[in-house]
Amino acid sequence: MENKNKSWWIYLVLCGDGTLYCGIARDVERRMADHATAKGSRYVRAHGGVDKVQWRYETISRSAAQRIEAWIKRLSRQEKINLSEGKVSIPAELEDELRDQ
Repeated sequence: MENKNKSWWIYLVLCGDGTLYCGIARDVERRMADHATAKGSRYVRAHGGVDKVQWRYETISRSAAQRIEAWIKRLSRQEKINLSEGKVSIPAELEDELRDQ
């Protein structure tokens, strides 16, 4: 079955042990199912699996998703929580740069 969705998503999940994990995927629901198996990230499996998806953001390309993911991974835990609660947003400069690709 072909995935007709051309979007890429960045997601932030809360793991079973309370830690946060950031990743990218075309299909977030399928990726969450993968995280419960050997196909998922080692980090998520080692930290109690996925408790819930905290936040997701749609982008137009894989490269855009990877750039935003890299930015998120540099944030502190509190900044990631603030992002998931809508108190912080992706910097306009980063969004503008990605739109121009």
